[in-house]
Amino acid sequence: MNAVIWPNEKRQIVVQARATRNFPDIINIGIIDINGGIKPDVKVNAIDTYTYQATLEVASNLSPGVYSGVIEIRLCKDNPLICKQAHQGSPWKLPYRFEVKAAVLSQLSPLPGAYDWSAFQGNSSHSGNVPVSLDPNKFSYRFEKKIQASDSFGNALSRLVTQNSGFYFVQLDDTKNQILYALNENDGSEKWRVNLSNGPVYKPSYIPPVSPTPAIYQNKIYAQTSAQPEVKVFDLGSGQFLGQTNIGQVYSVNGIGELVADVSGVYGQASYSSGNLSFEDFGVSLFRSAFVIDPDTYKVKSVAKFRFDSSMLTFNDQSVMAYRSTTVQKEKNSQAAERVGLSIFNKFGSGTPVTLFSDYQFINMNAISVYCPDRNAFLSFQKPEGFNSSIVIFDLAAGKFAGSSSTSYTNSSLVCSKNTVFAITWPGTLSALDINTGQVLWQWKPALDDTLQVYSTPQAMLVTNNLLFVSGDKNTYAVDLNTHQTVWTYSHAGELSLSRNGILYIKSRDNTIVAFNLK
Repeated sequence: MNAVIWPNEKRQIVVQARATRNFPDIINIGIIDINGGIKPDVKVNAIDTYTYQATLEVASNLSPGVYSGVIEIRLCKDNPLICKQAHQGSPWKLPYRFEVKAAVLSQLSPLPGAYDWSAFQGNSSHSGNVPVSLDPNKFSYRFEKKIQASDSFGNALSRLVTQNSGFYFVQLDDTKNQILYALNENDGSEKWRVNLSNGPVYKPSYIPPVSPTPAIYQNKIYAQTSAQPEVKVFDLGSGQFLGQTNIGQVYSVNGIGELVADVSGVYGQASYSSGNLSFEDFGVSLFRSAFVIDPDTYKVKSVAKFRFDSSMLTFNDQSVMAYRSTTVQKEKNSQAAERVGLSIFNKFGSGTPVTLFSDYQFINMNAISVYCPDRNAFLSFQKPEGFNSSIVIFDLAAGKFAGSSSTSYTNSSLVCSKNTVFAITWPGTLSALDINTGQVLWQWKPALDDTLQVYSTPQAMLVTNNLLFVSGDKNTYAVDLNTHQTVWTYSHAGELSLSRNGILYIKSRDNTIVAFNLK
C-alpha cells in the first residue's frame, strides 16, 4: 500500500481479499501494525462468503516525512493477538509506504489557459471546462478554511467565484443573515465581509438550501439575496457598497435562478408579478423571466418577456439559451398547448428569438444545462424518470434537435470537453459520452468504499485538457482522460472550482474549503 497524505487529511485505505478455499472452523481476523502507521480501529466487512473488505485509516498524528512498515493479517482459531492456533497460510504480510506532505504556500501566478471562475461550473456556458494540461505529480495542498454556519440549514455556503487572487462566496449564518465573504487566495485569510441583509434581521419561513452564487463583472461583485428580492453591488477590492436593485423573488437550485457574469454584463432570473416595481416599465407579468443589470446604475436594464419554467440561463458569444416549456398555441376556452424546446435569444437585444423543439413534452424542472463551444452544441436533461433523466443534444450549427442519450442519468453535474460530455448514472458511475450520438465511450467508478455524489453536489465535476476532476461522497479524484485511470485522490469531497492561478477549491457540505495547487 502506497499513499501520499496531506495536512488535515483523514486518509482511508480499502483492502479487499478473497479466500481460495473454505475454512471449516471459526476464524478470528487480526490486522496488526506494530509501527503505528495505521489506526487500531479497523473495520472489516464480509462482501460474500469468501470475500472480505477491510477499511484502514492512516494515523492522524504523523509529522511530514516517509513512514514504512508491514501490516500482518492473521487468521486464527484463537485470539489473533496471540494466534497460537493459526489457520494455514496465516499470517499474510502487506507492506506499506506513506509519504506525509506539508502545506505549500507557493507564490501565486496565472496558469496559462485558466480563467476567473465566475459562475456555476466556471463560466456563462456552464461547461465546467478549463483548457489546461496538468501534471498530478505537481499537485500540492495549500490551505483549509472552515466557515462556521448553522447545520440546520444544510449547505449554507454558496458556490465559489474567483478573481484578482481572491475567492468569494455567500454564507447563511445562524441568524439567517447572508454574509458576503472575500478571502485571500494566498492563504485563505479574510479580505473583507459584508452583511447582505441590511438593517433588522429578516427571518423568512423558508430558506433555500444553497445561497445564490455571486457574480463578478468589471471588478465589481454582484450578490443576490435569496430571502429578499435584491441584487447588491460591491467594489471587489474593498467591499464598498455601490448600489442595488430589486429583482423579484429568487429560488436558487443547481445553478438555476442565479446571476451569470458574461463579457457583456450580469444576467439573472427572478419570479415576480406585475406589481414588482422593477419590471412595471417593461409590461411584464409572467411567472419567471430574465433580466440584465445596467453596469452604470445597477438597475434592471431589460427583461426577456417569456416564461422560463426554472430553466438555467446558458450563454455563448451572441446568445442566451434556455431549455424550457413554451406555449405554442392557444385556442378559445382552452389551455395553452405546451411543448419543450431550446429558446435562443440574442443577448444584445436584436433579432427575433428562435425556438428549436425536441420530441418531448416534459423537462426536468431543475435541469443543468451547458453550452459546449468545441462542438457548438447545447445539452440539458429532459423527460424525468424519478431522479433520472436522458440527456438532450441540440446541434446549434445545424439549428436542430440532434437526439438524446439512450441511458438515463442523474440530474447532477454535466460537463463537456471537445466531442465528449461527462455525466453520472445511478448508482454512481461516471460515463463519458459521444456528444454527437449520446453513446457511452467509457465509464469509471470511484474507490471501493465511495459513491459519486449524484444528487447533493451538482458542481461535482470539472474537466481539463487531460484530466477530469470528480467528487464522491468521501474523496475527490483526478481521472486521466486517456487511460481512464485514477491518477490523484484526496479524502475531501464537495463542489469543485478552479481559479485563474491554478488553485483547485473543494467546498464540502460541512462548509470546509480546501485549496490545492495544481502547478
